[in-house]
Amino acid sequence: DLGYNMVSDGGLKFISAVLPRMVSLTHLDLSYNSLGPGGAAALAATIGCVDALRVLALADNKMSDLGAVQLAPTLAQLHRLTHLDLGYNRLGVEAARALAECLPHISALSLLDL
Repeated sequence: DLGYNMVSDGGLKFISAVLPRMVSLTHLDLSYNSLGPGGAAALAATIGCVDALRVLALADNKMSDLGAVQLAPTLAQLHRLTHLDLGYNRLGVEAARALAECLPHISALSLLDL
């Protein structure tokens, strides 16, 4: 749980760099930080390698439509994801469109919080 730690886009770049080696990670909580489009891009570049991921919590950050659009294609690779929390972000129509395209590929998803 890395929530409430004031992690910024720059900090998430370091965290994202180690994700490909964390193949058994099942839960990643980055809620209540300061993650924006740069953080979403960093996460998108590596989170798809974490096949075991079941919970991804990114609530209450500064993610915008751009961040969600960057992240959505990678989310579609997370076939075991059961819980996706993007609540309390700045998501609009473009984010909704990108998520609508990727969600059908996440067949295990049982909880989606926007």
